[in-house]
Amino acid sequence: MNFRTTFELKEAEKLLNLGDRVIFLGSCFSENIGAKLQYFGFDALINPFGTLFHPLAIAELLDEQDRPLRILNREGLFFTYETHSELRAKSESELCEMFEQKQVLLRAYLQKSKLLVITFGSAWGYYLNGSIVANCHKMPARFFEKKLSALEEMHCHWRNVLRALKAKFPDLEVMFTVSPVRHTRDGMIENQRSKARLLELVHTLEASYFPAYELMLDDLRDYRFYEADMIHPNALAVDYIFEAFAKQRINESARTHFPKIQKFRQFEAHQIKPFDQDRFDQHQEEVELKRGLLRCQIPDLKI
Repeated sequence: MNFRTTFELKEAEKLLNLGDRVIFLGSCFSENIGAKLQYFGFDALINPFGTLFHPLAIAELLDEQDRPLRILNREGLFFTYETHSELRAKSESELCEMFEQKQVLLRAYLQKSKLLVITFGSAWGYYLNGSIVANCHKMPARFFEKKLSALEEMHCHWRNVLRALKAKFPDLEVMFTVSPVRHTRDGMIENQRSKARLLELVHTLEASYFPAYELMLDDLRDYRFYEADMIHPNALAVDYIFEAFAKQRINESARTHFPKIQKFRQFEAHQIKPFDQDRFDQHQEEVELKRGLLRCQIPDLKI
């Protein structure tokens, strides 16, 4: 008797190898999968502008149009409505410089990356004077208009972004996912409307798709695969979805190295009592020795 509804994923035409650059932009689920790639030695750039949920907010960071930053001062710190709150500074000039550095970093990765993975989290957007914000930065709700963004509006923006990316970076593949994390604060029905709109959006665009949403909601489909908040996938679920991603997107020869990389990572993470300095120093020396040996065996490894 079968108690699950599973489905097979077709292997991608272009596969990743160890050492390849990959970019992850979007919701916190992008960070989960991106962190797994970093763990196994890939050169992954993860959310340089912080966690982003809305398709339009992500699109505006990729279209490279010359827009002035919308900067606000809250409790002595400066933020911009274009990014997550983790980008903050003590002065407006420092914030602008930080934003420019992140843009330069993203452009450098776009030039040499094989894959750009974009994870949409919610189609519910907060608009300030008619323009989407990436984050409200705890400003009063009366400042914003909350609405479910129109499919046509999001499609138009992303169609233009994809065309520009293809023209500038012809070797870059773009892949979309929809985050399985439910935005229950919007309401259960509202969350489903949002996810449905995101799913429709990604399938109207000329790009590949990874079914993280379907793996969580249709394959695993059980609260034992969630954290205690019953909203976020737990470590077991993330591992399962990453395994599906790896089988679809990563070269088999690269995957054969995963067990030895994991063994090194476990040794690297071994905790030494802080007062045992001699043992701590010895452990660090052993870590660097094992790291060097692993790099000799796998030259492209990024650890």
